[in-house]
Amino acid sequence: MSERPTEPFGLRSQLRVAAMREVQKAALDLFDSEGYGNVTIERIAGVAGVSPSSIYRYFGTKEMLVVWDDYETHAIDMVREACRHAAGLEELIGTAKLAAPLLSAAILSGDESFIKRRMKLINAEDEIRAGHLRVIQRLEGRLREPIAECLHLDPFGLTIRLIVAQVIWSFVAALDCWVDGSFAEPLQDLLTEALDRVLTGISAQLDS
Repeated sequence: MSERPTEPFGLRSQLRVAAMREVQKAALDLFDSEGYGNVTIERIAGVAGVSPSSIYRYFGTKEMLVVWDDYETHAIDMVREACRHAAGLEELIGTAKLAAPLLSAAILSGDESFIKRRMKLINAEDEIRAGHLRVIQRLEGRLREPIAECLHLDPFGLTIRLIVAQVIWSFVAALDCWVDGSFAEPLQDLLTEALDRVLTGISAQLDS
């Protein structure tokens, strides 16, 4: 009985994500063919068969049509799950190092060529890049609390801010390297190396 009320919400959530993905694909096609700066929300709405208000409701801003991805939810869920079961720093770091392939799989779970097109736009357009950085900063803030609780640290203190910032921005650095290298090196390898280096450094910092 207790499971039934969650079913409609799960279905609605899946349908919403699918609808957003279709609008996003229509927008990306227009950006590629006509140029990001030349395409309006109204034009995207007409091609996607939705109202402009629906696009604003789903995405908020034009740049989020490129930036939006549901992997942020996967990342937060993975971190919260790891924090619930980790018995301190060493175990949490070990779990985080193992999470790189899972995070890579979550990012690439859809059409990889579509993700690469989005990443090229993110790195090419200042407006989109700024939106992407806002999302990263929001994710950074959302991850501080569960990690701070696991490590018994002040969630607003400098130590936890430094830890989470290093992890998050190592992820961004790996993505940028993937794009700038024309996607030649597997994203999973880049994420694994970046996280391994940063987590090893964090462990040394907290042990000193």
